[in-house]
Formats: sequence, C-alpha cells, structure tokens
Amino acid sequence: MDTILFRSKIDLWLLLVLLTAMALPIAVAIWVASHHELDNRAWIVVSVAVLPAIFIPLWILLTTNYRLEASALCVRSGPLSWQIPLSRIRTVSRTRSLLSGPALSLDRLLIRFEPQGEIMISPKDRARFLAELLRRAPDARLLPEEI
Repeated sequence: MDTILFRSKIDLWLLLVLLTAMALPIAVAIWVASHHELDNRAWIVVSVAVLPAIFIPLWILLTTNYRLEASALCVRSGPLSWQIPLSRIRTVSRTRSLLSGPALSLDRLLIRFEPQGEIMISPKDRARFLAELLRRAPDARLLPEEI
C-alpha cells in the first residue's frame, strides 16, 4: 500500500495565536535594541530568548501532519512524533475537544488504540483520511461524534 501524507487543517484563530507568539518576542527585541545600547553579551541573551520563541511555533505549523503507511499511522508535530500500528486502532470519532493534541484545528478526530491510548488529529481532508484509515485498519470502527 502507498504511503499517503495528510496535512493538518489549520484554524485561523490558532494561526493568529502562533503568529502573535512569534511576533511578540521580535517586537520586544526591537524595542529593547532601540532604547538601550546592547553589547555583544546582551545580544546573545536576546537571541537565545527570541529564536526559540520564533522557531518552535513555526516548526509546529510547518510539520504537523499525518502519514498513513502500510501498517502504521505516523503523526508528527514539531519535535514530537507518534507511530500507531493500524492493527491496534479500535475506534475513530469526530470531536471538538479543547484538550491538547497534535492538531492545528478544533475540527478533530479522536483515535483510540490499544493498549488504552488515544490521540487527536485534524487532517485537512478528513473524509479522505477517514476512508483510507478505515480501509487500512479493518478492526477500527467509526463512532458518533464525541463532545
């Protein structure tokens, strides 16, 4: 079976939050630099504080995706990744839970798998993802929406 990559759906409000999280440290660094004369050590401190605040949200935005492989669902979001064997997936349901997960949208799927694991994802092409997941994971059942 082919490997299929699904990008995460991105809610506008979350995109704005992440962009703001990246812009604020830059604005503060510019303000500090314009109001204070910084030596080399101070620039290092500012850089160490600002660069991760830009890099981590950008990393999450650019890399959150879901890969269906022949025998596993591979989920990636920034520095985190999960590999869930398709044979262990038991149920899939739609959810709009506010709980954290590797999803950039509240339009999510809750995937429960053995032993007692679950993950929430938000594939942009949800219908195609569901059809392909259920075809590849024959023991998985689609359940009604969870709140």
